[in-house]
Amino acid sequence: SLSDCPLTGLPDWLSNLHQLTELGIAETQINDWPPVLDRLANLTSLAIYSSNLSRISEGIGNLRDLEEIWLFSNKITRLPSAMRNLTRLIKLSIGSNQISQLPGWFYELPARETLSIFFNQIKWISPSILKMERLTKVDFDGNPLEDPPIEVAANGLEAIRDYFRQQ
Repeated sequence: SLSDCPLTGLPDWLSNLHQLTELGIAETQINDWPPVLDRLANLTSLAIYSSNLSRISEGIGNLRDLEEIWLFSNKITRLPSAMRNLTRLIKLSIGSNQISQLPGWFYELPARETLSIFFNQIKWISPSILKMERLTKVDFDGNPLEDPPIEVAANGLEAIRDYFRQQ
């Protein structure tokens, strides 16, 4: 874990840690996705939070063993399409960023169980959320939701599903 330090990037030698499965980075000055992350193929858990990260590289698609991603309290504005390769992803926490929409492929990932997208700029959740059969928990608090209405989303996943089933 690398926390509370003035890092602005990550050293290239990290890619030599072939058995590394978990990496946590917090409260740093990292603005851009460190390229070395794309080469950490055995990662199952990645956390970069309370930093200044503004984007996620398309290279994240190389991390096919990822089961958990924690990228909250950053400045991320979109999810790259390469994330569709993360078919083992169970938990995704991207709260407190600047994401305004969830792409269509997002709802097709098979393994997702927990989704935390609190305090972003999401206005619409797709009815495709009904396809996410393994999803058990969502958190859309603090988003300016219009569809479904905030009042519905505040009541949790089953309320969201019921809303779309009735459409």
